[in-house]
Amino acid sequence: MNKVIRELRGADLECLLQHMAAHQQESGRDGDPIFMPYSASDDFEFEQQGQTLLAAWAKGIEQSGWRRELGCFIDKSLAGHLSLYGADLPAGSHRVSIGVGVLRRYRKQGIGRSLVREGLDWLRGSGHFDWVDLGVFAHNRAAYRLYQGLGFVETGRLDDRFRVDGQCIDDI
Repeated sequence: MNKVIRELRGADLECLLQHMAAHQQESGRDGDPIFMPYSASDDFEFEQQGQTLLAAWAKGIEQSGWRRELGCFIDKSLAGHLSLYGADLPAGSHRVSIGVGVLRRYRKQGIGRSLVREGLDWLRGSGHFDWVDLGVFAHNRAAYRLYQGLGFVETGRLDDRFRVDGQCIDDI
């Protein structure tokens, strides 16, 4: 198995969008917990997501609304991604949010852990950020344990933060 983690660029956009759509389709299905705040009936908005990503990728990390993606490729297939999001307001520019997505067939292989570690190294190397925010749905115990094992600490919960397909979801 050949595993490569690298920053995604414009040429990777279509591959990333396909990966994100597939990941969204796995949320809450076939034994997976709901891990995205979308209904199973929601369509993935390829054009809108693509435009949003390209605009955010074009911004420097000192600008509000920037975004970067790291991708983990297994034998040239995008197995997982890590999103790094800058704050929308200048007053929050010392913080960054991250999100992780690994396709079901690649889970339990250390890909999520590798992506988060690589992302944290990238953030440390930038010298711009003092705080990393990461949310996880309370019922997603596997992801919660992964993030705890990487040193993340629970700082709060929003009870009934989302309702997806009739299920109340607490957000940590």
